[in-house]
Amino acid sequence: MAGAIRNQFNTVTETLDGGTSGVAFKDPADIPDPKRGTAFAIYSEDDHSLMFYKRRGVPKVGDMFNNRRVTEVYTGFEATVYRKTFGTHSMLIDAEYNTPWFDRRNDIKAVKVADSRIKPKSIANWFARFESVKSIDLTLLDASNVQSMRCTFSWCKLMNTIDLNDSFATVPNLVDTFYYCMSLESLDLSCLRSGMGRNFWGTFAGCEALKTLALSPQTVIDDMSYAFSDCVKLNYDCSDWNVDKANTKLAGLSASFSKGIARPKAWQ
Repeated sequence: MAGAIRNQFNTVTETLDGGTSGVAFKDPADIPDPKRGTAFAIYSEDDHSLMFYKRRGVPKVGDMFNNRRVTEVYTGFEATVYRKTFGTHSMLIDAEYNTPWFDRRNDIKAVKVADSRIKPKSIANWFARFESVKSIDLTLLDASNVQSMRCTFSWCKLMNTIDLNDSFATVPNLVDTFYYCMSLESLDLSCLRSGMGRNFWGTFAGCEALKTLALSPQTVIDDMSYAFSDCVKLNYDCSDWNVDKANTKLAGLSASFSKGIARPKAWQ
């Protein structure tokens, strides 16, 4: 009995506390809750956006939320590792993925994380083949647990803006991360810490419009085959990269680096 009374008291107290901050009578879905909230994403046909939130409640399809009509709602992505489920072409142009929003990939024009403390363990394949998206803003995403960005933005061929943050500093798997982001002219990856090993297989392959890349010297593990292939407008110096643990074959280096890319000293 004492416990029940205490819980009721705590509930009332929380409501009163909320009232002092102007949230007491709001719908739970309107209240950000970084610690205990539910992470969800919403696709809205109103503006063709995919928005990520962490709130006390989750809106339903058909609701008006954040001035948009909710077309679809997705949950469970913080704990799920999504994978490729189909694909026969070597360039991934027919690849399919089990991300819950994959069927909307050609409708989505903008992606944004709107609330803080959304903390997935992987963002592999999240936005692969989003062929209509132009901007992706992950500034508020907590990527400190992320182990893989494999194909995260592959074939986002119209994307011209991508925003990350310092929590991406230790992500090790960058295989095909920006594969054929053909409209991307500038990319800031200064958040990626030097000194830790990363796999760079195909990371920037096909980024034919890329002119500037902010990225400190890296340590390569496993591979960097095709890492900078077809980066025809990019001038970038890899001479200080550590490739002691890389297994890229010397015979394949010509396909891995476009003309403006200076190879690591060990391969010069």
